[in-house]
Amino acid sequence: MQYDEIMQATLLLCSYFNKTEVKIFKPLTGAEYLRFAKWLHENNYTPADLFRKDNVILDKWTDPKRKITTERLLQLLGRGGSMGFAIEKWDQQGIWVISRASEFYPRSIKKQLSDQHPPILYGLGNKQLLNQVGIGFVGSRPISEDDTLFTVKKVQQAVDAGYTLISGGAKGIDQTSMRAALEYGGQSVGILSDGVLVNSNRRELSRYLRDQSLALVSPFYPEAGFSVGNAMARNKYIYTMSQAVVVVKSDKNKGGTWGGAIENLKKAWVPLLVRDCTQEGNQALIQEGGIPLGESKVPYSEFLEKGGQSRENSVSYTTGATNLQPDLFAEGLNQMINDSDYTKEAESIDESLDVATPQYGEIFKLFKDTLKQLSEEQETFFALGSIKYIYPELQETQIKKWLKELEAEGYVRRDGRKLRYAWLSDEKSNNNQEDIESNLL
Repeated sequence: MQYDEIMQATLLLCSYFNKTEVKIFKPLTGAEYLRFAKWLHENNYTPADLFRKDNVILDKWTDPKRKITTERLLQLLGRGGSMGFAIEKWDQQGIWVISRASEFYPRSIKKQLSDQHPPILYGLGNKQLLNQVGIGFVGSRPISEDDTLFTVKKVQQAVDAGYTLISGGAKGIDQTSMRAALEYGGQSVGILSDGVLVNSNRRELSRYLRDQSLALVSPFYPEAGFSVGNAMARNKYIYTMSQAVVVVKSDKNKGGTWGGAIENLKKAWVPLLVRDCTQEGNQALIQEGGIPLGESKVPYSEFLEKGGQSRENSVSYTTGATNLQPDLFAEGLNQMINDSDYTKEAESIDESLDVATPQYGEIFKLFKDTLKQLSEEQETFFALGSIKYIYPELQETQIKKWLKELEAEGYVRRDGRKLRYAWLSDEKSNNNQEDIESNLL
């Protein structure tokens, strides 16, 4: 894979390239890189200019926190040979590297973590999954048969609702939830606490990496080994890449599961769904503010509403949908819906659909055009959950009704029993468009 000069400079500044370097060099942290990159931008430079104007640029640079010295930067930038060997090795193993400027970088991490998000992510598999709507699963390593059964049941419910499974990839609940999703025909993202190169030869995952239903991603360089510090640091990425996180089993006042859950409650990133069982740690998390999750099959959407997920704090989680952000609705669809009768409660949605308003055709046309654009920008199916997060103002009942009509008319195809859809045709006539709208009214 060829990397442009900006990406090469970012790698040199922020990454290790082999285990020997760990004891010699100190790459920039996420916050340090953001501080330096911001200064470069303010002075009309890019990281790529460091390859041609390093003396001129670094003579001007002074770190207000006195951490990023000129000597440190020159040492990092002088590792071109090590970078070349490392990239060749990573390519041979199928490892990809993305910076936060990439379209595939998880937008939810950038949104939630601000200057704490890592400058570089390393991965294997389908990087388009990094911006799908996901539900996270976390828990202790030692698990019982009951823990496994509960996990599988809740994971299958998430897959049926169109969610991607997010986990940490460790033994116990992490691997159980990932395996449950993949074996059930769903998609999964594993956020690792070690390097992806260490995991590239795991036989049980190779099939899913090949068929693009799995992505393994890590903020740590590909040869990094496991450490407790890395495990604790990566917890926040599981939470901020998810729409909600299910805690299946936790110790009390100790361990990574407890620490990550408490951090999430303090930062209020996403709703914390805690299995309501006799486990002491689980009950303590519920007392701290976690939402009890029982055996009954309650839609995850209800928990998201309880968690207070607002439009202001959410982002579009569908790959390539950056042009479908809130600006689209600020003066368009959002205003139409707020001014119409379509803001009624779900139980009266069928009645509201019978009310003819001049804006209805415009709303449906915008909805249809959005689905077409999602399909053009993605190589995979788009999920019902993704549509709901682009259109939070629309009731799920109404979205499903429109999708059903579009499916009947041959515009979209549903992927079996899963709530995933693919766009089939953009050649329908205006007359057919009017027929669909008349059927819906």
